[in-house]
Amino acid sequence: MALLALTLWTVVPLAWVWLASQANASTQPGMGPYLLIIAGVPLTVAVLGKLLAVLSRAHARVAGSDSSPGQRPRTAWLRSMRGERDSGVTVGPLEAILISTFVLAACLAGFWFFFLAGSPLPH
Repeated sequence: MALLALTLWTVVPLAWVWLASQANASTQPGMGPYLLIIAGVPLTVAVLGKLLAVLSRAHARVAGSDSSPGQRPRTAWLRSMRGERDSGVTVGPLEAILISTFVLAACLAGFWFFFLAGSPLPH
């Protein structure tokens, strides 16, 4: 699951940018490559997100932490303020993996931008 989650933040956008660059024959691109990226990245992320959800449900079933079939756990922001209080917010493995891989990808992108990319300004 972690590798697939890291793919969401790194491989998917880079693959669509590369695909759009290969689809363009000139050095002055029109709107086509940009539209391809704008449509392709969210669609691919949605498909991989559904796959991650399926894997997370399968993991919960195997681990025995699956809630009853007809009842979905309610997140904290959807609960009533007058309702009963929980002792703590539980974060499942999928949420923890998605958050940690996003932070890792953001740190890697920042490192690349500040230390490896070089300056685009003329010298």
